[in-house]
Amino acid sequence: MILKFGVGSTRNPKVRWDQDLPFCTTQNTCYIPVVLQNFSVRCSANSHIVYEESGNFFVNWTTSDQLFSKNSFSDEDSGLQSRTEYQYKSAYDLNNILTTGLTDFFSGGGYVVKLIGPVSVLQEKMTYLQQQGWIDDRTRAVMVEFTVYDANINVFSVNKIVSEFPPYGSVISWAAFQPLRLLPFGNQYVSLEIICLILDRTHGNTIVSFQYVQLLDFLYNIGLSFCVFATMLKLITLLRFNRRISVLQSTLARCKKDLVNYFVVFGILFAAFSQSFFFILNTKLTDYKNFMTAACSIFTVLLGKGQFDVLLASSPLIPPLFVAFFVSMVIFMVNIFITIILTAFIEIKHDSARQNNEYEVVQFTIRKLRAMMGMRPTPDQKIFCDNENASLGTLTLIERKMNLSQTLCKICYYRQNILFYCTTANADV
Repeated sequence: MILKFGVGSTRNPKVRWDQDLPFCTTQNTCYIPVVLQNFSVRCSANSHIVYEESGNFFVNWTTSDQLFSKNSFSDEDSGLQSRTEYQYKSAYDLNNILTTGLTDFFSGGGYVVKLIGPVSVLQEKMTYLQQQGWIDDRTRAVMVEFTVYDANINVFSVNKIVSEFPPYGSVISWAAFQPLRLLPFGNQYVSLEIICLILDRTHGNTIVSFQYVQLLDFLYNIGLSFCVFATMLKLITLLRFNRRISVLQSTLARCKKDLVNYFVVFGILFAAFSQSFFFILNTKLTDYKNFMTAACSIFTVLLGKGQFDVLLASSPLIPPLFVAFFVSMVIFMVNIFITIILTAFIEIKHDSARQNNEYEVVQFTIRKLRAMMGMRPTPDQKIFCDNENASLGTLTLIERKMNLSQTLCKICYYRQNILFYCTTANADV
């Protein structure tokens, strides 16, 4: 048996341009080609979150001034504004967050249509909105948001389907499906009971937004990743008694100043190339729609996993720029980074004064403790003891040879003095 629940209802928010932001016409600064001046042509600039509409309207997006300017105003027209599809709801009212689209940013607010009821009722509502021109030429985006829950695997799915309407006339659609594991209960009956309690409170007709929950889960994962990273750094600090880890730590400490200077230069150069790719490709490829996505995309190219054919065919300026980017970042900067690390490693390797002896100290301490407790040494400790004894034996032999050399030198010295005195005495006689 498969248990799946729709958590709350589905909503269909819409985002519009500001009504006070007029389109550029032939009387304004917009340039219209001569062959098109006989047609009814209007142009518009790129949309932005700053120019998002936040006012209330009557049916067919009629303002109050337009409605009262009519010669006759009936009582039927006075109730048109009560339709919720033309009432603006902020992100706070919808319990929503900022949405990053492929061409623009959206505040999370908008004009909402609640998709509640059977399919026939929803079809009638969609037909009515289509006849009233609910989606018009000032529409920036239309979204469908809903959340489902699968009790078999205890997973929520926060779903969003978006259709963006850029000013150049096309429709760009994309979807995002984010699975979340929010309930820590392992028993399916407990999860089912919680769902029943939610439906009892909302009667199954209230929209339950999981956008903030999705954001909190994302921040929780980031915090957890940071804690794991800090724990691994602490673990590396504890592993400094290992000879190899100690050499690595000493190497990084040796070249940290050079690495800081290197990353400053690398950041400036990488930001310059990211900005260049963004200026050239922001209107041609969605992977370069803003500076951050452009930086991530060229970093992927730097790792050798980018779509080179699409990138090179997008603009005639890209091939020489790509060659300059590849030569600068891969051939020069990466090799400089490796050179800095290897230089510090060679210095640490040949400088015995910079190498820690903590590894030997720990082995010596463990060996003494095991000997005090009457325990046999481990094979590693035996090897360590043998090496230590061998070193001590070598030192003893060297000391003996040095003492013998000193004795021979003294004998030779005294012998020469005796011969000298004997020769002098014979000469006197």
